[in-house]
Amino acid sequence: MEGTTGQGEADARPSDALTLALLTGAPIRVDPAVIDEAAATPFAWDASLEELAEGAAEIVTERQAEWEQARAAVARARKQNR
Repeated sequence: MEGTTGQGEADARPSDALTLALLTGAPIRVDPAVIDEAAATPFAWDASLEELAEGAAEIVTERQAEWEQARAAVARARKQNR
């Protein structure tokens, strides 16, 4: 992390690190190989939706949409930083 007082490190799960960066406005840096691998990995969301409890499918669908929006935002940011 970089801030007005210099650089620092935090030990956090990836989801917590992203949340911290978003809350503080810190830049999020990702190795391009990680983004490439994530972009090449297909999602199998639809295959298991029928097996979920009532109401769970809607939650999964909502989260899937949020994830896809986040992936698109990361891809756009990556293109801007090239």
